Parts: sequence; C-alpha cells; structure tokens
Amino acid sequence: MEYRKLGNSGLIVSKVGLGTMNFGWDVWGCDEKTSFGIIDKYIELGGNFIDTADMYAATETEKIIGKALKTKKREDIVLATKSGCVLPGSSINYRGSSRINMEKALDDSLKRLKTDYVDVYYMHIMDFTTPFEESLNTLTNMVRKGKVRYIGASNFIGWQISEMASLWKNNITLEPLIAMQNQYNLVHRGIELEVIPSCKFNNIGLIVWGPLAGGLLSGVYSPDGKGPDDERYTTDKKEYGKKAEFFSKRNLEILDKLIKIAEEIGISIAKLATSWVANNPNVTSYLAGCREVEHLALSMEAADFNIPEDALKEINDITKNQLFYPYTEQERYADPWFGNYRFIYER
Repeated sequence: MEYRKLGNSGLIVSKVGLGTMNFGWDVWGCDEKTSFGIIDKYIELGGNFIDTADMYAATETEKIIGKALKTKKREDIVLATKSGCVLPGSSINYRGSSRINMEKALDDSLKRLKTDYVDVYYMHIMDFTTPFEESLNTLTNMVRKGKVRYIGASNFIGWQISEMASLWKNNITLEPLIAMQNQYNLVHRGIELEVIPSCKFNNIGLIVWGPLAGGLLSGVYSPDGKGPDDERYTTDKKEYGKKAEFFSKRNLEILDKLIKIAEEIGISIAKLATSWVANNPNVTSYLAGCREVEHLALSMEAADFNIPEDALKEINDITKNQLFYPYTEQERYADPWFGNYRFIYER
C-alpha cells in the first residue's frame, strides 16, 4: 500500500481510503456483519484511512464503525467524519456549518464512533447561511480542545475554497483546511476547472469520492445503460434522481469508448476508471466503496495499475470537460488535468 501526506500537514494516509456510505443502509447497502468484514479486510490490506459522515444511513454507519473499531488500535486509524446535512428529526438550527450545529454534531458523532477524537472533520456541504469566519473559528476551537486533529470540507467549489483560505492566511490563529473531498471520475471532471487549482494553490489535499460514477463505470452496465435492477436506483427515492446525472447520453457515449479502450489494454472498465483516479497527480487518496468483501481487494489492486501513456492520452481526450468562456480562453495556457498553468504566452 502506498501512503501519502495529506495537504499542508504531517498526516499520512493510504492511497486508498475506505468509503462507508453504504454501511447500514437497509435498501441497497450492506449489513453490520458484512461491514465488519470489509473494515477488517481493508486494514489487513494496509489501508489506514476510513471515511464516514453523520448522515450516512441516518447515523447508523457511524454506529457500525464505532463497534468495528473497538477491537482495533484506534491510533493506527485515520478516521474522518462530516457534518452539515440535515438529519431526520433535526430542528431548524441543527443543520449546516454553524457553531450550534457543528458542536452538537461532533459530540454526537464521537459517541456513535466510540472515540474521543476524529482525525479529520469535514464540513459536508456548503452552508450559505453561516459566515466562513464562524465555521472556521468553530473548527479551530475543536482542534484546540483535542476533539479534532485536522479540518476539511466537502463538495465546495473554487471561490469558496479560496475565500476560506484568505481567512487563515490573514489570521495565523485559525486552522487551515488540509483536505477537500469532492466527486471526481472519468465522466465528472468539473473540479479540474477551479477546485483542483484552488487546492493546489492553497496546498489542500484532494480526497476523491465516486471513482466509478455511481456504478456506471463498474462494468455491470452496457453502453445503452442496461444493467442489473439495482435497488439503489429502483428503491431509494433519493438515489433515483441521481441516476439521470450518471447515466446521461454523453456519459453513456463515453462509457462505450472507455469499454473498448479497457478491452484493448486487457483490463476491466472498473480497473481502468479506478486506476485513472488513483494515479492522477492531483489526488491524495480515493475512497473505495463496496457492498461485498471480495470487491474491496479488486478496487484496491486497481490503484497499483498504471494506464499506458498512449491510452491515457486517448482517455483524457475522450472525457475532457466541455468548456465555455472564460475557460475556453484560459485552456490555451493551462493543463486542466494536471491543474498547472504553463504561463507560456504566444507572441
């Protein structure tokens, strides 16, 4: 297992993190026993970075992880959780990244996780009602109290990252974000436009969720979108709405081309998609999520595969962002996939 430094910190995390969103879901997830097995296998394979959130399975996921880690060496696990989404039965003040919500949410998460601290604590979503100063001050106080080691955010966009960065850069008493967790895969490369450059500029590590694009790139769907009668999309009303986003006409056309490239290389489409994310120079760690223990090893093995350079160039061309102004103008001077600006101007 390869390990990497997370952002501008001394924290070391495994190249492959464990995504746990499906632990405890009674519709399309996996039960407690299977979840325990997945955690055991992940640690056995060298993983040390477990990611969760208070809203996963309506708090059940955190409870499962808390039980599982009781028999583990807590100090060897980098444990991350999040708050900010609305939980069932919560009143108006208990949502978002306000002081009143985050302080209660963290204490509740610690009880469920059966631990005194979390290593990384994320703002799960952007809260447009709470000033950044309040959120960052609250998170800083959590670090000072020893309840949180490092802080991060999830699903933020470029200007939000830079606005928060301006606060800690101008006030050395505030803790900086060391991690940004966003979706990134071969059909969703939008974060290359501003999120990745913002993270690189502010030395924030990028944690990736959804490398298989909601199952689209898992190898079980054909280019016409036909596949298993997945309960995630047929039973769970919230998830059903996401299927249109993943299985769009554009994405299915990309899937068709990627399947052919994977066949030429001699690997599965899932391995191709996972390897692309795992070995992207902008990514610190990606979250492997699975419903069965045997699927975990396959996902983690893909991280060690390097896509041939000629195939990689073809993949990047096929899946590149559909740009519009001003990105079309800046594209001449930038390499979006690497997030680096060349600053080579034509005479």
